[in-house]
Formats: sequence, C-alpha cells, structure tokens
Amino acid sequence: MNDTNINANANTQQQTNNKPIVGKYGWYDYFNPNIGTRTTRNTNNSHGTVIRNHKHGNDQNSSFTNFIDNRYIYSNNMWDTIEKYAPNYPEVRPETIFSNSNKTVLEVGIGNGEFLINLAENNPETNFIGFEVFKEGATKCIRRCKSLGLSNVRVVHFDAIFYMHLLEKSSISEVYVNFPDPWFKKRHRKRRIINPQFVALVASLLEPEGVLNIATDNEDYATGLDGIQHTLENCASGGALSNMQDEPFTHDDSHYFSTKYYRKFGRQRSYFFKYSRPNTNAQK
Repeated sequence: MNDTNINANANTQQQTNNKPIVGKYGWYDYFNPNIGTRTTRNTNNSHGTVIRNHKHGNDQNSSFTNFIDNRYIYSNNMWDTIEKYAPNYPEVRPETIFSNSNKTVLEVGIGNGEFLINLAENNPETNFIGFEVFKEGATKCIRRCKSLGLSNVRVVHFDAIFYMHLLEKSSISEVYVNFPDPWFKKRHRKRRIINPQFVALVASLLEPEGVLNIATDNEDYATGLDGIQHTLENCASGGALSNMQDEPFTHDDSHYFSTKYYRKFGRQRSYFFKYSRPNTNAQK
C-alpha cells in the first residue's frame, strides 16, 4: 500500500481554524513549501498535502529534508532548521487528534508496530502516536491497526522530531524510544537521535510525572561519553528529568514486550533507562 492509498483510505477532515488535517490512522504531512525539495499540491494552502520528491537538492535548508529510501538523516544542523520553521505552524493538541482528553503516549521509531500495537490493545483508554520514517514499517502498522479495529492509534510516516516540536507542551504522559539506530561509526554519531536537544524536547512535552523510556542493546550508545546515560544524567542535573531507577540503567526486561527485533538481538544484554519529569507542584 503506498502513501496515496493510505491517505485516501483515511477518514480525513478538512483543515479548519488552522488545525492540521488528521486521518483515522495516518497524519497528513504538512510542511513549509519553501523548505528543501518538498512542495505542496495546493499552492494556496501552505499546510496542504505534500508531494514527496525522493532526491537530494541544493535548495536552502535541504539538510532537513534530505533522505534516502524514506530514511531521514538525523544530524546536528537539523535542529536550527526545525526551530526556525516549527513556530510557523499551529500547535498540535492530542485532544484534537483523538477527539478525547485521554492520556497520550508517543513511540519514536515504531518499526513494524509490534510494541505500539501491544500497548494500544492493552490500554484502550490511552491514545498512542507512533512515528516511523520507513514506509514499509509504517504501512504494516497501519494495516494491523485496521485489522484489529484499533481506534486509539495514529501512525506518522515522517520525521518525529519536527512533529514533536509542534505538539502542545506538557501534553504527553509517556514516551518510548526502543532500540534507536546506534550509528556505530564515529563519524556517524552525530546522527544519533538521543542527544541533549532531543531529551530537552521530550522533557518539555511530558506532563508532570510523565515518563521517558529508552532501550538499547548497544553498550557504547548506552554508556559512552556521548551516550544515553551521560545525556540523561546531564538533563537530570538541570532538573528537567529525574531517574526513576536506583541505578543509571537496568538489564531487567521483565516489563518489556518482546518484539521480533528484541527476540533476535536484544535479549543478550540490553540497557533500559527510565526517567520522569518532576512534579514541581507536588514538591512545594
């Protein structure tokens, strides 16, 4: 199933009052037509459906939109572009997307959706938004959601960080980042998604006592000088998040749903991090 079919099958709404167009399972891309190589179908609507051009370009700010085979490149210079353009778009409120005020959980990088779907099936009164840049994985998850009749899931086939900048602050109860690409080579480490800017962004989205869960099976990514442990501890020292475990991380996987990836790669030795946003009101 391609993007056109997915969008055509979605229960779409017309954009009104500067609210984004949202489908039942998919979230329509809306993007500034002047960024990178992307253009909109409706030139009169800057938030219209996006035509994907799978190529690199020399356009201004193309570093944000460059991708190969639907995989976006995470790099440090992406943040300046996001922070420059995200304020031009309307804030996205979870209650608008789901038409309810239930708690909302994010998963960044859903793979084929196993973990997200398990959560959604077992927590029908909670809303779930899953981000995946690979079209095949996003499509599989959408198909499964339809077959199971899940109404509490939205799948975003797009870069998570841009949309996370648009989400209402303090509106998310929990965030999962499961086994992100470790980018093994030293020159590729700048592409790792877990960095100080990302963690600060997550902290701003979490409601008081909201939780950030991160899992990795790569020791260097977990404990290296520029790794997850160091990044989270720095964030905690600034008071934005606090460790919910007695140790920096745990290898205990009893709480973790065993996905296909985890069964194949993660069981040998994985690292689980669990941090929360402090409830400053409760502390007073």
